[in-house]
Amino acid sequence: MRYHGTAGVFAIVLVALVSTTLAAMSVSFAADAHRTAQLAVDAQLRQLLIAGTKLVQQHPDQDAREVVLPAELHAGAHLRITHVQRNANHVEVTMQAFIERRQLWQTVTFENRDGSWIFASAQLAP
Repeated sequence: MRYHGTAGVFAIVLVALVSTTLAAMSVSFAADAHRTAQLAVDAQLRQLLIAGTKLVQQHPDQDAREVVLPAELHAGAHLRITHVQRNANHVEVTMQAFIERRQLWQTVTFENRDGSWIFASAQLAP
């Protein structure tokens, strides 16, 4: 009994299987790299909002404005204080952080207790 084509067919099937596996792994690695980059941008957006929160706590009397950021930050990064509502004992501020085309919104509330502005709440919105 002779099997002339069996080894050739087996080799072709094996090459097809390996190439399909490599293609699937490449797509998976590319998706992971993209997701990692997005997570890094999201972390920077949250850091900008934290910095904005500290800024508002230190200067609760300022109005809506574009916040000047240090040059060391990402070139496309921006932080805007977009809405300020205040009275003698309460300040509510909405801020927006941008990096490139991604953005994150946050509304923070501070209360004046014995002359100090104390963080009361934060609400994050995508």
